[in-house]
Amino acid sequence: MKDRLIMDQILSLDAKALLHVVRKHSISICGVFPAAVVLVAAKNLGATNAKRMAYQTSGGELGDSTRVVGYAGICLQ
Repeated sequence: MKDRLIMDQILSLDAKALLHVVRKHSISICGVFPAAVVLVAAKNLGATNAKRMAYQTSGGELGDSTRVVGYAGICLQ
């Protein structure tokens, strides 16, 4: 699952790995560069942990899981 690849990098607070995974697997993600910047800034401000709060896809609402958009809420601490 492509979303899991992305979330794993965000949860490990690894901006460089996030960008690498997106390129390596040709993943389409809105806001990948702002997400990477947030990870760098959060670490510079002392964040040491990230926790997934919620995750959903548009497939759950539409009933079609062949082409979906994923949405995750992640708390950086």
